[in-house]
Amino acid sequence: MGLAHTASTIRNLISLSWQYRRAYATPLDAYKGFLLRTALGRHGAKLLPQREVKLNLPGSSDPLWLRRTTSDFQIFMSLFEKGQYDVVTRLSLPPSPIIFDLGANVGLAVRRISMRVPNARFLAVEPDADNRRMLLKNNQSLLAAGRLTLIDGFVAAADGVASIDRSDGCASMYRMREAGPGEKELIPCYSMETLMKKMDAQTIDLLKCDIEGAEQQLFADCAPWIDRVQSILIECDPPYTYDQFFADLNRVGWKHEVVQRNNVMTCVRRL
Repeated sequence: MGLAHTASTIRNLISLSWQYRRAYATPLDAYKGFLLRTALGRHGAKLLPQREVKLNLPGSSDPLWLRRTTSDFQIFMSLFEKGQYDVVTRLSLPPSPIIFDLGANVGLAVRRISMRVPNARFLAVEPDADNRRMLLKNNQSLLAAGRLTLIDGFVAAADGVASIDRSDGCASMYRMREAGPGEKELIPCYSMETLMKKMDAQTIDLLKCDIEGAEQQLFADCAPWIDRVQSILIECDPPYTYDQFFADLNRVGWKHEVVQRNNVMTCVRRL
């Protein structure tokens, strides 16, 4: 990397950190954000090895913890800097909504949505143990208040077991795959009906779904439960597409309106 390119990269990193400074509680936290952003690059990752970094957020007494050099900060940028899920404030949610987070990763969506919907109760589903550890670390107040239920596993069309595919190497892109003979790590799978029973929920006010392509299986057989869902925030991943998602909703007669749509996520509300 030439000096000119290096200087340009650093200027861009500084510019972005300044642009999104309001996502951080203090200048020190903004500087930590700059380092986290730098560590996403190949050269930055060599200079700044992985460690857990504590960030303080405006208006929150609890810190947020991110694993440097992982996808954690990429998710933080989307949710806390760019406000990707802040569309939830435009939904007609009840005073104490029940929110299901399918594919909860390290709990950043739970944390961000809880800041925008203060009285929400959450059920979070995450198959990876280290992601779950970080999720609990990032949402201790919700857990202490009895407003967070964490499920170890995958969501699927039916109860069962599966294997976890970590071949991509990215902690936010672990996928469910069929368990083969002699599989060492078996992950429980739960249907939506089973998850609702665990939460003792008759309805789901908001379903956030980001399950790395398993959306295809889930919504292909959604007729038994979809009428109990009021709004959906979804990120479709290959091989599933948004066209297929809307076709699945139309097939089961779940009438809806699109509240927000961009290239990575769609929010729809039941009419």
